[in-house]
Amino acid sequence: MIIVLMQRPRDEAPSGYSRGISPAPETSSTGGHSPTPPERLGEARKYGLLIVRCSDPLMWYADKVGQVVPFHGAWVDAYKSRDSGGFTNVVRFEDAFIVAV
Repeated sequence: MIIVLMQRPRDEAPSGYSRGISPAPETSSTGGHSPTPPERLGEARKYGLLIVRCSDPLMWYADKVGQVVPFHGAWVDAYKSRDSGGFTNVVRFEDAFIVAV
């Protein structure tokens, strides 16, 4: 089972990153604190990137369309992942979705 968690529009950078400022802290009904992440509640969850297309045939994931690759965070313009050689590499935002695995 694959659950799509987030899709970022093609031309939208993460809030606050393009201007070099930190995003504003989120507020909630818990007195201004963020909800407890699932990892702290004992429900460790791993995430991956579902490759849905490859806009450049020279990218390392061109042969991995339809597969889930490791997710290791995001830069301003792309997701971080690891290729089959173990090297940190990029996956373009428009080419993948973050999924729970």
